[in-house]
Amino acid sequence: MTAAFARGFRLHLSHGQVLDGAQYPNGWALVMDDPEWGLCSSARTIELLQAGYGGGRIEWADEAPAETGLPPTQPCTDPRHTGAIREQLGCSGPDPATT
Repeated sequence: MTAAFARGFRLHLSHGQVLDGAQYPNGWALVMDDPEWGLCSSARTIELLQAGYGGGRIEWADEAPAETGLPPTQPCTDPRHTGAIREQLGCSGPDPATT
């Protein structure tokens, strides 16, 4: 018997932030909230994890990105996301620290 592996995904939040995550064979899902410190959040199912973040769109690592019909993701304007952490969090748009 071959053990199943975790399945990678990205959770695209409505304000533009993107969180890397994984869904385990038993259904549990985890996302990296703070890559700088390694802090994570998890839930029993990926649906519960999404609900905890107010929804968002899942992009599976092993599938082509789905066409949602939604407008392009808005730039991240969270003033706490500055400098190198912006790239780690997947923020887009201008850095609030430089504007």
